[in-house]
Amino acid sequence: MGRTIEPGKTEKVQISMQVPRGTSQSSRKIMMQTNDRNNAQATLECVAIISQAVKLSSPNINFGQVPRSSGPITKTITITRGDGSPLSPEIVPNPSNTNLTTELKEIRPGEEYELVVTLSPPWPNEMMHRAITLKTGVEQSPQEIIPVAAQIMPRLAANPPRFSVPSAVENDLDLSAQLSWSDGRSASVTGVTTTDDRLKAEVTERDNQQVVVLHIPAGYTAQPGSPGFVRLTTDDPDVPTFTIPIYAVGRPAQPPVPTSIPAGKPVVKPVPVGPTNRAPGATGAGLQ
Repeated sequence: MGRTIEPGKTEKVQISMQVPRGTSQSSRKIMMQTNDRNNAQATLECVAIISQAVKLSSPNINFGQVPRSSGPITKTITITRGDGSPLSPEIVPNPSNTNLTTELKEIRPGEEYELVVTLSPPWPNEMMHRAITLKTGVEQSPQEIIPVAAQIMPRLAANPPRFSVPSAVENDLDLSAQLSWSDGRSASVTGVTTTDDRLKAEVTERDNQQVVVLHIPAGYTAQPGSPGFVRLTTDDPDVPTFTIPIYAVGRPAQPPVPTSIPAGKPVVKPVPVGPTNRAPGATGAGLQ
């Protein structure tokens, strides 16, 4: 928005900035155009110093890729007092934080602490996401939530990872997914079921590889999206159950629009709406 500043005068300009979480300083450059021929364009640099009641050495904990053969892994972040009152941190218990143990160590009372996080087996069969909730005891920032992530190498995987079923199947169709076990050891599939009773699944072997085969009957139709899953049960303690999603792809065929009137159906003529021919002097019109 243009504005005029008289010679020798000053004016305040309000600027809004979005600052990422955990940032202590942020800057932004603004281009300004003027009618001064000697200084037609100028750059304004805005710098924001963000006050923090509690400071974390890292806003999250990422363990990266974790081999299934790995033992416990530990990472530590530092919690320090910022511009708020003294710290008195406390970890909020969370039963869903499986594979995760936490410990607070006091370095300087009220000023600095260490949060020690240890990730331990048995490993899940998927990427792991957890969150640690920390009560800080600081009025200006009473709670901090610290995300925790780890990319666990899966014990069991399917290739492709899902079944893509046409929304309308004209002829019998079989789809396959190969199972891969890590750690150089395989296990047995003890059961196979589907959430759609019209679909059947079985596990067979091809070239010494376990393969899940999904049988889709002719005439099968499904709405786009995810109509269900193939569920496997195994004798492996790390992966007692495993699911392969079933997705419908494409648009199901629509019934044709009739172009003729079926026999036995009455022909209905539309009733005109609006002014109609009236006798001279007649007023108003309506349907009785």
